[in-house]
Amino acid sequence: MPGIRTAVLFSSAERYIGLAINFVNVAVISRLLTPTEIGIAAIGTALVTITISLREFATCAFLIQGDEVTRNDVQTAFTVQFLLMAMIGAVLVLAAPWIASLYGEAGLAAFIRVIAAALILDTFGSPILSLLRRDLAFRSLAAISVATVIVSAAVSITLAAGGFGFMSLAWAWMAATLTTVSLAIYLHPDPWIFAPSLACWRRALAFGGYNGAINMLTRLYEGIPQLVLGRVLSLSAVGLYNRTVVVGGVADKFILAGVFNVAFPALASEVRAGHGLKEAMLKAFCYITAFYWPALTMMALLAHPIVHLVLGRQWDAAAPLVQMIAVANLAWFPVVVTQPILMAVNAMRHAFLSSLIAMPVSALILCGASLFGVEAMVASQLLTTPFQIYVALSFARRHVPFKWAEVGLAVRSSAAVSAFSVTPALLIIAANGFDFDLAAWSAVLATVLAACGWMAGIWVTGHPVKTEITDLLKLINRHFSPIS
Repeated sequence: MPGIRTAVLFSSAERYIGLAINFVNVAVISRLLTPTEIGIAAIGTALVTITISLREFATCAFLIQGDEVTRNDVQTAFTVQFLLMAMIGAVLVLAAPWIASLYGEAGLAAFIRVIAAALILDTFGSPILSLLRRDLAFRSLAAISVATVIVSAAVSITLAAGGFGFMSLAWAWMAATLTTVSLAIYLHPDPWIFAPSLACWRRALAFGGYNGAINMLTRLYEGIPQLVLGRVLSLSAVGLYNRTVVVGGVADKFILAGVFNVAFPALASEVRAGHGLKEAMLKAFCYITAFYWPALTMMALLAHPIVHLVLGRQWDAAAPLVQMIAVANLAWFPVVVTQPILMAVNAMRHAFLSSLIAMPVSALILCGASLFGVEAMVASQLLTTPFQIYVALSFARRHVPFKWAEVGLAVRSSAAVSAFSVTPALLIIAANGFDFDLAAWSAVLATVLAACGWMAGIWVTGHPVKTEITDLLKLINRHFSPIS
């Protein structure tokens, strides 16, 4: 795929920089705010994100997929989404006091109102970001994303240190939105985008109908268990679950998110060119798991020192929960390809049915498990995550026929690489009396040796990533070697 390596490079670089900044942000905020304050912010964020998933019914993503995009398409995308978000924002503002009383926290109303205003403002950047993704302009998208993360982290830390409590996260959201919109308009200064138009509303809603339903199901799955947990147990329990998910999702953000951002526009481009997707899908599985599986297995082994570093020892209870999430997420790698495939081939109905089957069942299991505590809730993901992936792959097979054995063959070398990576860490843990709570220096040593083991595994197994590394080294050598 021409240009995809460059796109992945910029998207991944954006994610790595963003992850580093968020790492610092989470570490500082987790020490400045109490578990209860973080729980309040998590409840407010979950409530808002569930509600605003409705905006995906008027998504601007259809601008990425179409063979041609006209001014009417862009103007309609903005107009429909703005009108919908204005209505949703009004409902959130009016319902905020009632929601706050439901959880016994008056300050939650102000949190919801600030975020509601930010979400309405965000509609001014949405069509521009979609156009940039369509053009695979990931250099510009990376610049916007990095600037947004920097501003968000700076505002949240400054306000939290100044005693703003959980509201510091709401104002950080607003600052991030202002940054994104400002930079998007600066890079694409075309006022005609914001001219009201409903000329292509059928096309916008036809794509957005299924896409909106999928996003709503996803947000419900992510948010409802936390809302139930807040009612069944306590806001501090929500805070513990939230921090566990944040740390446990580092590998997803570090590896999968960058690929996901590129996958849909790249696959849509392949479909428009008349190319098959099976080979691209299996190759993606092979490359993703070469990085994703070693990262997750190391996270499971080093969960205690990771939690101590990121959150502090006051969050020690999160370590065994992070271990369970890391193990469950080993099955999660296909998700960054299956949904973009269905979107690229315009199989939105099947993408919706996949979510309709997997998400409610998984959410029901999570909510039921929450009655038995945070540990049971996290442990249930050992069941729900593989189930969701099985459903997603089953629907993807309808459009990109493949055999289950082919998936196993595609990732077997990655499994071997993972074994090479974790062996040194296992030996260090064994030497520590099989105590996973390693000292900082032992954790650093295990990480360094794991990196060496990973590289050895790549070379010994002849993993396809070896070719990419070799090509990269040749490129670096060609550009930086002294002129003879």
